[in-house]
Amino acid sequence: MPLPFAPPPSESKLYRDLKNLKLSEVTADQFDSLKGALFAQGVDSSEDEMRRLNLVGQASNQQSASGPIAGTAQATTSVSISDTGNYDAGGFTPGEGEVWQIMGLSVTVTNDSGTTSYYGYIKDSDTGTEVYVGATSSSSTNVSLWTDSDYKNPVFITDTCTLQVTVGSTANMDSYVTKLAAIRVR
Repeated sequence: MPLPFAPPPSESKLYRDLKNLKLSEVTADQFDSLKGALFAQGVDSSEDEMRRLNLVGQASNQQSASGPIAGTAQATTSVSISDTGNYDAGGFTPGEGEVWQIMGLSVTVTNDSGTTSYYGYIKDSDTGTEVYVGATSSSSTNVSLWTDSDYKNPVFITDTCTLQVTVGSTANMDSYVTKLAAIRVR
């Protein structure tokens, strides 16, 4: 419902920009672009536009007030890695302003002939601080390093706090691949 003295919905820039789309066709990128063009000062009808943006965001499943955004779950795989070091898990880094919830992390090893240590952690790119979220040692070729059931609180990543993986030693293997499952929450 528009505020008193506000322009009618037909004059809304948001509605004009989306007039040829069904709610099911609105993408996260389109929604983020519309949000980025809106000033937060709340004058010149921008408060009504914020309400409309919120309404369209929730109705189109591109924004959630209660949890993950429908249709955004992803399973990603990194390239084959044959060296020790720190790598983005699954080769995945969220876009600027995005927040993703981690659902699981695993490592697949090629030609492992011994026990290897694996570590998963959140790394803050601004401060370099690392917080471990999973560690295991295994001689298996498919290692579950982290699952949502391992931790009772959700783990979130952003473009500045990413999920990293490191392997203690690659002496016993040819290479490894990290796999990540995540869903966007903002």
